[in-house]
Amino acid sequence: MHGIQAALWDYAFGGSTLIIHVEGTTHPNSPSHPEYIKSNIYFPGYLVEENPCLSPIISQMVQNHIVNILFNSQLKIFLI
Repeated sequence: MHGIQAALWDYAFGGSTLIIHVEGTTHPNSPSHPEYIKSNIYFPGYLVEENPCLSPIISQMVQNHIVNILFNSQLKIFLI
């Protein structure tokens, strides 16, 4: 749903939006490691098509966000 709103905003105003939505759960029977956390990402595909070098940059941003912000904060919640 947020991806649709972001796409409309990007289309209307010519911007680019990055949405990282993380449910905070892992795939069933998976260990508690960042690479198993479920996430949904929105980023305008046309920007990556126009400039392919953005793909690894966006991927790294998303991975850093999941590992350094979300995963560590979830660990603190589980340890409390």
